[in-house]
Amino acid sequence: MACPNCGADQILFVIPADLRSIADSDAAAICPHCLAVDPLEDSAEIGADADFSAIEASFPDGEPGVAIALILVRLDSLALHRQSVVELFDYAEANGADVFLTLDRLIESDSVEPWFDLARRRSQLDAWVQ
Repeated sequence: MACPNCGADQILFVIPADLRSIADSDAAAICPHCLAVDPLEDSAEIGADADFSAIEASFPDGEPGVAIALILVRLDSLALHRQSVVELFDYAEANGADVFLTLDRLIESDSVEPWFDLARRRSQLDAWVQ
């Protein structure tokens, strides 16, 4: 599936039951180039374990990776999504991910060109969860 923003092949993933109330869908797709995240209607044909390493080698796999992907979709409107971002951050950290390290590596990556100002949003997030 091609990203509607930049045309790169998206990574499809199933959203764990614990996070579906936050995500409002059963599945989503993330672009490894611009980091756009789009909800999907049907998760039936999506494998259980998405390989997020196409985004950045150290991007967490599994449920922590899904939580970080769901954080990324909310970073463009932090004021509107503050509660869910904090919940997703806590979920990712509780499941072994270092969210700030992942965001820092995405900022430094030569292959990722986020559609939003990730560095600015990262500093705002830092103020919220510290």
